[in-house]
Amino acid sequence: MMKKNLLFVMSAMLFSHAANAQLLSQNFDASAKIKDYVSSKPDKGQFNAITSSGPGVAITIENNKLRFDRSKNTDFGSFARIVDFAPVPQKLALKFDISISKNTAMESAAAFQFGSGFVKENNSLSGTPYENQAAVHSVIGISFGANEGDFSIRHIGAKQESVVVNGTKTITWVINSSSSAMDYTAPNGAVQNLPADRFDVWINNTLALSKKGAVSPDQLLKNLKFSFTKGSGIIELDNIELTDLSN
Repeated sequence: MMKKNLLFVMSAMLFSHAANAQLLSQNFDASAKIKDYVSSKPDKGQFNAITSSGPGVAITIENNKLRFDRSKNTDFGSFARIVDFAPVPQKLALKFDISISKNTAMESAAAFQFGSGFVKENNSLSGTPYENQAAVHSVIGISFGANEGDFSIRHIGAKQESVVVNGTKTITWVINSSSSAMDYTAPNGAVQNLPADRFDVWINNTLALSKKGAVSPDQLLKNLKFSFTKGSGIIELDNIELTDLSN
């Protein structure tokens, strides 16, 4: 556990700066109980909900990782942070570790979304935890490959996939919702420029999706949601960190 904590601290240094605010940070080391990571008034390590719609998605903490095991097509798993981030960022970086197992091939099996007015569980229009386009600024999908452990990051709007990867990977998603371009230091150490209402996605130190467009540019980056709504398999998440890069 000491080694894992050291790696988590080192990865957190990527976007560290006195002016950058950490909005969310969780590595699931504190407890093996889901309820300990959920609150109606969440702190910087908690969510408003980590939930399954039925027995077809089992959600557990296994080996200090948040694990979603989906086996039934009619059930969904999700986590949501619907209490607005404060301050509301215009530029942010979401980092997380992800691994896939026991998967069947499926485009956009799961998704991460940023926007506003999100709900904790299923929303009334989609009938799933997946938020409606009008509420979403930016979204990326997690697509399952045909071989066990294979996955890619999908730009859902353009129907574009990153390179297929396998094993535990660190994803860094940088979003610029401001009205002007921004510079940021990427995982490979280079300074990258990102235009307004665009995002980059990195897999480890490799740029996987570059300067992709927002879904609804006028939306604010107030809320975060993860939804596992299609296909079968296991998704494990760890070292989730959200940093405000606005200053």
